[in-house]
Amino acid sequence: MFTVQPANWKRLAIIAGAVIGIMLIIGLGISTFLSLNPPNTQKPQQPSTAPPQISSLIFGSNIDVLNDKNKSLQSGDLQAQLQNLHLQIIRVPIRPNTDQASVKRAVQFVKDQQAVLLIDLQGVLWPGAQASATQALKAVNQVFGQNPVYVEFGNEEDLQGTTAEQYVDAWNKLIPGLKQVAPQARFVGPVTFRYDQGYLTYFLQNARPLPDVVSWHEYACTVEQTNEQCLANVQNWNQHFTNARQIMTNTFQKLLPIMVTEWNYAADARIDDGKNNNADFMSNWTKQALQVLEKQEVFASMQFSAIDSATPLIASNNTLTTQGSVLQEAYQQFITSQPPPTASPSPTATSSAIASEPTPTPTMQPTPTPTPPKKNQPVPRATPTPTPRPAPPPAPTPTPKPTPKPTPRPCPATLSYGSTGSLVKTLQSKLNSLYKANSFRNSPYNFSPPLDVDGEFGPLTQAAVKDYQYWHPPLEVDGIVGPKTWHSLGYC
Repeated sequence: MFTVQPANWKRLAIIAGAVIGIMLIIGLGISTFLSLNPPNTQKPQQPSTAPPQISSLIFGSNIDVLNDKNKSLQSGDLQAQLQNLHLQIIRVPIRPNTDQASVKRAVQFVKDQQAVLLIDLQGVLWPGAQASATQALKAVNQVFGQNPVYVEFGNEEDLQGTTAEQYVDAWNKLIPGLKQVAPQARFVGPVTFRYDQGYLTYFLQNARPLPDVVSWHEYACTVEQTNEQCLANVQNWNQHFTNARQIMTNTFQKLLPIMVTEWNYAADARIDDGKNNNADFMSNWTKQALQVLEKQEVFASMQFSAIDSATPLIASNNTLTTQGSVLQEAYQQFITSQPPPTASPSPTATSSAIASEPTPTPTMQPTPTPTPPKKNQPVPRATPTPTPRPAPPPAPTPTPKPTPKPTPRPCPATLSYGSTGSLVKTLQSKLNSLYKANSFRNSPYNFSPPLDVDGEFGPLTQAAVKDYQYWHPPLEVDGIVGPKTWHSLGYC
């Protein structure tokens, strides 16, 4: 029989002990590693699919009402096309030393169009700028009263050689006095000719008071660049908005609304530049630009410019251009895409309060704001390629007909303090989402967001409605959600 000697037993015991020790060390190491680096058992987070909160004010344009060449504004056919476009905000340049009567006439035109007013005070660094701007704002007060308006301070001053320091110095000297003249006005700056990160940073860090809204202009290319480059460059706008919001967060830990107060494919556009007279390019480019503005939840934007320019929305024969047709279609899609609110059992929301035929907010036709040489100038009455339109119904004498207005939906019932029910919940949810998208601010009525979606129209909901109305002129700030406020919210 084979026997193991005592010395061999000792050797085997030592080897076995070593093996067991090594296994214990390895096991302890694995356990420690797993405790510090647990396996990721969660599913990868999917990107948000929530649709952006689109502001109706992105459907705006520029118009130089005071330009003597724009006599065509009195044309009935042009007025009909203006109504069909449903422009929601109109930017009007006010030049230094314009008399009060002329300013009042221009401002009244915007009010008659039921549009939001943005006046652009030009020449803010000129001698006498304070007196000139004061007279202009007094004229605005005579027309709009205490209803809020937007006031842009300057126009592409950076393109004219004005440094950020000089601009801020003028802002800090003039704005406090102008706020006293028009306390209901929201002041907008720095209005650079393109997104300029350094300029905007200095402005936000040093402007006192802070602006209510920030603005700049966006053009994707020059006419010398290819159509493909112009289409690709519009995507660069996304980074501009992201960077601007990061600057705001870093500077004062809050976000301000953003306006793009001029936009188009090129600032030096011409009617025959191979882009403007290319219907496919204009359609594709305009759709992409609007998609970026919608995706980035821009508060307001104004196409440059609606009439008597190289890139009009309405041609000289009073038909919509390709760009005009795209903008019109986008607005109609915006209206029809709003979810219909459910009926409310609230005893205060009666059927008698439903609007029978609300008129979509029309706006006045913008014209090129005079700026440095980069801007396209008014051109001869050449007609840009119009969008093909359906033939009019057969008639003994066929004549062109204006594009018919889309049939508006009836507005929901009026809501006010004390209303209850599902319609109030719809309102509360909409206000929460619009506030989150920076469509308005919780001032001056301080509604303490977010609202509880409880179907109770109490004091906080009333304050939220007033804040929304305050930031969306020309709505009356009364805390009542009637046809005009429902229309502004996109429900009719």
